[in-house]
Amino acid sequence: MLDTETESIDRLYLELSQFTKAKTKRDLQLEQLLFAVERKFPDETRFETALRYIREAESRANEGAAKMVVPNARAKR
Repeated sequence: MLDTETESIDRLYLELSQFTKAKTKRDLQLEQLLFAVERKFPDETRFETALRYIREAESRANEGAAKMVVPNARAKR
């Protein structure tokens, strides 16, 4: 019984260690992303500014992709 409990505890420590490493990596990545924002907008956090930048860039990319498709569709008519 003691061996089983010890194995269970060891497994839990291993899982906790892996979770902590993954969390630490995510935290470092998020910190890197947030500090890539050199100037945050007034009344916004760095997170809010970064999120807005990402959404605006994605929106422009999607608009550009749509414009590339539309001329071809018109030409086929």
